[in-house]
Amino acid sequence: MVAAGTGIAPFRAFMQQRAAEADSGAKVGESLLFYGCDSGAHDFLHRPELERYAARGLLSIYPAYFHTQLMFVQHRMREQAQLLWRSLEEDKCSFYICGGKPMANGVEEVLRRDVLQGVGQLNTAEADDYIQQMLRDRRYQKDVF
Repeated sequence: MVAAGTGIAPFRAFMQQRAAEADSGAKVGESLLFYGCDSGAHDFLHRPELERYAARGLLSIYPAYFHTQLMFVQHRMREQAQLLWRSLEEDKCSFYICGGKPMANGVEEVLRRDVLQGVGQLNTAEADDYIQQMLRDRRYQKDVF
């Protein structure tokens, strides 16, 4: 899951559902959240709730703070490119983006260049095909505004 600012909203609901499933005894894998906001001290929406999911082992949070660290979600994705590749290729995870169009475009570029081509060693055409297949399989969803 990749979000910036209020783009966290659908992922909050997603994590509430996964927590409920875990509470009912279902096996629930860990989710990854790359979340960007201006400042961790003031703008990290729903932080206590998300940290509770992390404490339960349901969520790993990779925050990026625009103003205090000059960090964007794309930077955090690059740092975790190996993990993202393994999650996509071996675990067949889904990939969700919610937020502004410039952020989403940058995220998709990092997905293509750093994860699929860099770590996955796919050429440009293979990386494009990989993304298209994820879209067809509904493993890649975008809610962009």
